[in-house]
Amino acid sequence: MSSDELKKKTTSSKEEGKESLKKKLEKRKRAKARDAAEKRALELGEEPPPKKIPCTIENTRVFDETVCMPNNEELFAGNDADEFSSILELECTPKILITTCRFNSSRGPDFIKELLSVIPNAHYYKRGTYDLKKVLPFFLKLTAEQLLENPSAMLCNMILFFFFVEYAKNKDFTSVIVVHTNRREPDALLIMGLPDGPTANFKLSRLVLRKDNKAGVAFRLIALFCVAILHLYRMVLFLSSADTAVISHNNISITMRFNE
Repeated sequence: MSSDELKKKTTSSKEEGKESLKKKLEKRKRAKARDAAEKRALELGEEPPPKKIPCTIENTRVFDETVCMPNNEELFAGNDADEFSSILELECTPKILITTCRFNSSRGPDFIKELLSVIPNAHYYKRGTYDLKKVLPFFLKLTAEQLLENPSAMLCNMILFFFFVEYAKNKDFTSVIVVHTNRREPDALLIMGLPDGPTANFKLSRLVLRKDNKAGVAFRLIALFCVAILHLYRMVLFLSSADTAVISHNNISITMRFNE
């Protein structure tokens, strides 16, 4: 940098400092005049001049009629007749049971770990095989000999699943999530509300697990700073567009840094 450029930069910095000091003095002068006018009005028994309200994002936001407000009585009027009324009215706490189909895939356990970290009060129970002689009369009123005469893999799987749902009802679970896998990849979610439904089936596509998201760049940037104490919070994003729902979750960290 030449001497002329350095001289111009120094002069510009001095002018900016003078301008900033001038603005601070004017602001302080206006504040003193405002306080004096308010004090004078109170002494004379008059109403003080109204205070100016600063413009913020909240008080300048344009009201959107399509946004659902918490005090909208019309929106929540049908909750009493809804299957989830007890949860929406905070009468009970959601308790979720997560399980898989009979033949789990290699990526199924990793996906279930993701669900357990996202959904509060979720519990994973391994899908087991139960004795058909005990399960069959309980649900279909058939004898074990009749089933063995006409074996059906689909019927057996259905009975085992019903037995699993009955177990969830007895343990006060409010919902059951079944992770279905195909070709070593989770491809569907079956969500069943207990005790009487409803049931929804969601197709999974473009599944990316956390372990597949490499965080090398973030750790390289963190290594540039001093030691920090991290307070982690999880943020879950649900984005609905047409007939597709996108779900993502991230760890939000609030850091407190200590300089040695």
